[in-house]
Amino acid sequence: MWVTAHIKRRGKKMKNDLLFIGLVFVFMLTVGIATVAADCGCDKQPEKIAVNNTEDTNNVEIFDNIERAITERDAKWTADETSVSKLSVEEKKRLCGVDIGFTPNGSAELSRSKFTYTGTFDWRDVNGQNWVTSVKNQGSCGSCWIFGATAAFETQINIDANDSALDFDASEQKILSCLSGGWGCGGGDPKSALKHIRDDGIPNEACMPYHANDDIPCSEACSDWESNAWSLKTIGIPGSHTTDSYKAILENNGPMVVVLSVGEDLFYYKGGIYEPTWTSKEFGWANHCVMLVGYDDNNECWIIKNSWGTGWGEDGYGRVSYGQLEQYTYAFWIEDTSGCTPPSVIDLEITDIWHEGSKVYYKVKNIGETTLESCNIALIIDGTYKMDDTIGPLEGGEEIEESYQYKWICTGRSDEITVYADYEDAVLESDETNNSRTETWSTLKAKRVNKP
Repeated sequence: MWVTAHIKRRGKKMKNDLLFIGLVFVFMLTVGIATVAADCGCDKQPEKIAVNNTEDTNNVEIFDNIERAITERDAKWTADETSVSKLSVEEKKRLCGVDIGFTPNGSAELSRSKFTYTGTFDWRDVNGQNWVTSVKNQGSCGSCWIFGATAAFETQINIDANDSALDFDASEQKILSCLSGGWGCGGGDPKSALKHIRDDGIPNEACMPYHANDDIPCSEACSDWESNAWSLKTIGIPGSHTTDSYKAILENNGPMVVVLSVGEDLFYYKGGIYEPTWTSKEFGWANHCVMLVGYDDNNECWIIKNSWGTGWGEDGYGRVSYGQLEQYTYAFWIEDTSGCTPPSVIDLEITDIWHEGSKVYYKVKNIGETTLESCNIALIIDGTYKMDDTIGPLEGGEEIEESYQYKWICTGRSDEITVYADYEDAVLESDETNNSRTETWSTLKAKRVNKP
């Protein structure tokens, strides 16, 4: 209404009035877009970073520019050739495919300020165990928004199950092929990947292997994918995006899904504490999704897990200076994972038997992956049960030496000595045929020395 009154008072011609209104509209639209971009923290560019204005910069020149920038800024990281450093600019851009959107419905906003933290923490070494699943490679697809989400999800499954060896291998291709809304290799929102896991569930890698191709139809998933799918109940968001808040969530809950704004120099990161130092005009800046694994107050840095294979960074991991993640006010954590119960992968094998003095000795190994809680080991001589022993716990890959208080005396020319693991068949094993070991002993058999 004020525009109409203004026109009448001025008595300008209609075409001038329309031009004025159009200019006002364009100005307001521009201000609005800028405000939204500022609010979501998208594509923030670090200050005082060297930018190369040359369009045609070869790999050697790029490396020289990065090393010079690292020296000038006294940065604490090393540049070198990596698994992604020789990619073209367009190929590099495709690896950074985060499109930041809105918080999904049902997210839980919690403050972790009441928790304490220790000063150094890494989910790869908690109570002497590595709870993080293996480093993956997203290939030539801009699917970091999926890999950052599944990395945190897989690790949270281990934590929730209190089993660092469970290591569920999620199918990233299932999300890439089945998530509606236009996401794909061109980039997407990590929150949408988490929401898809929460609402639909996700099967293992064997059900729908990753091909870095968003043209593969959703119907390519195995027919029984729902029967081995895992899901999550809660997508959490920090109550505040501060260094202390992130530390508390990491240590008291689990890994986080975070976004890092990167220049072209990240593709040359080989080790140390990364901070942006250089980018080319052609590449500019891009958002990249990673998993937050831990922190180190001694070096004032975060520890991240990337999805560019083990040939990048510190075997696929990196360290990033404090402030690089918090400034984008974009992070998520996961609670209450659930899914199918994995089949038992306990597998017992008697690896050796011998006697000395008044004892019969044996070695038993769990060649499976799951810890054996307990089981009986029977001694059988010439087909006759003599006694049994109880062992456990026995971790996957662990071998132990035990003995029976039994003095063997040959009753004839020779005896058949059998030691049988899980004689009562109480343990579900991946292979039930290799539980026993039989040897023929005679009075001529030399005594075995029990070696510690």
